[in-house]
Amino acid sequence: MANKKNKVDKASLPLVNFENKYIVRYRIVEDKIKSSDWSHFYAIPAKPVVEVNGIIRYTAAGSGVVDVTWLNTNELPLYDIFIRYSESDPYVYHGQSASTNYSIILSPGHNLINVLVQAASVQKRVSSPNLLKVFEGSQSW
Repeated sequence: MANKKNKVDKASLPLVNFENKYIVRYRIVEDKIKSSDWSHFYAIPAKPVVEVNGIIRYTAAGSGVVDVTWLNTNELPLYDIFIRYSESDPYVYHGQSASTNYSIILSPGHNLINVLVQAASVQKRVSSPNLLKVFEGSQSW
């Protein structure tokens, strides 16, 4: 059996895990249909995520909407958004964005919001240490 090399486009890779690694495996097929087997899982480091500047803007009094915008230095395809309404609360997953902006409808009765933007990952949690952090900020009104 001859050794073959195949390249996989970055766009075809799965989302990273919370350690910023792609978890991949491959399938070996012999004689088309006769037999096949899967490889072990491999953890391949992804390109490091760079923290960037961003803005959190309370759009209009009474509307209850906050707009978050950050720079696209990392050129990531997806971002996970986490929020919390108090410095002492843990971050909670809020949603995902394919662009570098995101709008949040606020829960009533809050006058502070903390927003954390991470590179999208398989696990929807804040990584520690935060290898996936793109932007973190807060806004009060």
